[in-house]
Amino acid sequence: TNLPVYQALQPQNAGAVDGFVARISPTGSLRDWTYLRGSASDATRDIKLTASGEAWVVSGTSSTNAPLINPYWPLNSGGDDFLLQRINATGTALTYSSDFGGSGDEHPIGLILDATENVYVVGTTTSTNLPKAGSLQPSLSGAQDGVILKLDPTGTNLLFSSYFGGSNVDTILDAQLEAEGKIWVAGDTLSTNFPTVLPSQPASGGLRDAFLARIDTCSYEVSSANQIFQSTGGNGTVHIITTPECSWAAATSAPWISFTSPSSGVGNGSVDFSVASNTALAATSGSITVGGQTITIDEAGTAASLTAISPASGGAGTAVAVALTGSNFAAGMTVTS
Repeated sequence: TNLPVYQALQPQNAGAVDGFVARISPTGSLRDWTYLRGSASDATRDIKLTASGEAWVVSGTSSTNAPLINPYWPLNSGGDDFLLQRINATGTALTYSSDFGGSGDEHPIGLILDATENVYVVGTTTSTNLPKAGSLQPSLSGAQDGVILKLDPTGTNLLFSSYFGGSNVDTILDAQLEAEGKIWVAGDTLSTNFPTVLPSQPASGGLRDAFLARIDTCSYEVSSANQIFQSTGGNGTVHIITTPECSWAAATSAPWISFTSPSSGVGNGSVDFSVASNTALAATSGSITVGGQTITIDEAGTAASLTAISPASGGAGTAVAVALTGSNFAAGMTVTS
């Protein structure tokens, strides 16, 4: 209750346990020191600075009256929640404050900002009703799972939210960000069915195991799931919609589809492509894949054409060999008059 507060947003402890944030100059002098609070228990867990000097702070809170400013989540939903807050560069005001939680308990472990200042929060949860966005794992699998959240720089749009774990108790203990929306998480698990991909150890080795996982938090939309061309081919464009930090690359296995503009990029973009003419009688189908989305490309076949029959007539009751002039005839086709 007697911290040396200075230019404080909150000068006094308001509950059983309060978090605090302090700023110290390069010479060691105190510039700011403030409590961050609700009326119950609040524990600050991590802090990160934006390029402009604003401070994002994540705490664990059981308070139901923490100040809320432009919140994504408007209230404490039960038990302990994440409390995500932003303090302006001068330390004089909260510019954002929001709870994030469900009917169980959430405990934050860390906070990360990417190059575009999206906000990532990792921790643990026992809730079954967290809001979801682009979820890798949409529901709680055990008594406790890890949880990964990603919000845009304003904190008002949830870009990614997912549980992560198996059928027992799973805990994320640390996280580091890779480029382009990919996050590494490490922790421990009691689950024997923990989700694995290309594992160095495919099965549980004891009561409690460590884990390391790499998770892509990006999601993608494309402008059209299907494009149709006549047999003469033509040109097309696929538009990709995603967030600025997310990279993508387009690919196709169809030799008659070729890219005519760069086939990779970061953030929103487009890929131009051309479709070669189809001289076969049968229609053909191929695809372009980008960001986990598949765009089907259908092309019609070239119809058979008949321009001349020689000779054009014959005697009744006699067999006459004729020559057909035209294009795209197939074995077994018949000519009728």
